[in-house]
Amino acid sequence: LVMQLPAISALKKEHPNWRITLWVAPRGTRELAQAQPYIDEVIEMPIRSGAIQHLKNIFLLRKKSFSIGIVLSPGQLLKSAAYLFFAGIPVRIGNLYPFRKNTDSSFFLTNAIPEKSSLHDIEQNIALLSPICKTLPTIDHYQIYIPDQNKKGADTLLSKKYTYIGIHAGSAKGFEWKRWPIDRFASVAQQLFLQNSTRRFGIFGSHNEQYGKQQLVEEINNACGATVAFNITAPLMTTAAAIQKCSLFISNDSGLMHIASAVGTPTIGLFGPTDERHTGPRGINSMVVRAPDTKPIYNTEKIHSLGKEPHASMLAISPEMVLSAVDSLYNTLV
Repeated sequence: LVMQLPAISALKKEHPNWRITLWVAPRGTRELAQAQPYIDEVIEMPIRSGAIQHLKNIFLLRKKSFSIGIVLSPGQLLKSAAYLFFAGIPVRIGNLYPFRKNTDSSFFLTNAIPEKSSLHDIEQNIALLSPICKTLPTIDHYQIYIPDQNKKGADTLLSKKYTYIGIHAGSAKGFEWKRWPIDRFASVAQQLFLQNSTRRFGIFGSHNEQYGKQQLVEEINNACGATVAFNITAPLMTTAAAIQKCSLFISNDSGLMHIASAVGTPTIGLFGPTDERHTGPRGINSMVVRAPDTKPIYNTEKIHSLGKEPHASMLAISPEMVLSAVDSLYNTLV
């Protein structure tokens, strides 16, 4: 969603009188979408469900009588395009998608835009606006709006006495292969604490990730010989505000990585199977760490699962590589 927001914002700027409704899956993104001032309505419906639920979803979309439907990237392009078709939306825009032996299907779409492998998903989504916008913006970074009440909530989570570094070592369920090992995060935290004893480490992640947040807290505290790490669990936009208060955010490729980057926090994203050319952090103070001689292999349409353990390309990233990236990032901050 964070990578889709620049396109939605650009659409509203081009057509300020249009009413924009965003359909999100129940993955916690509704709160983020509702906080953005250029989105008029957010509906949350499951897309992984049985036939009855699919029919209910289609009925709701038909009832709203939308004029235009856009399938944003990345996502389940075929299923989403079919939804727009059966919902009777007259203008249906999206990328070409693979279906059976045809790698460039467009059956359910009225306007099909070819994907370009050279484009980041931000630019890929902006390109989808070409049938309905006269001018397409050039955007080199993204940003999100955080409501004031969430900023006040973050003030209660982080004391002003310390400098905070955020860490997200988890991933969504089914994406365990994107995780960098916990002991390596702890090793990096230990070295950063030795450099500056006023640093504290906020361990971020949702309550349902179940990847060992408390274990990471304990490993960092044991390695540093002091209580310097703690869990941060809060509603999404308050979490975003807390991340904004951090001086650095180190993360696997995840939604929280993009939020950190989008709120302007210096961000380091750790990449292995996923492709940073398409989904890398695009904030003004962001960079990527990839181990030498590794290549991305994940594809949302073709290769969905890579097991339940960290992928070899993640294991190839050493703590020294991450610490070197921290030094480089701090030396080049905007």
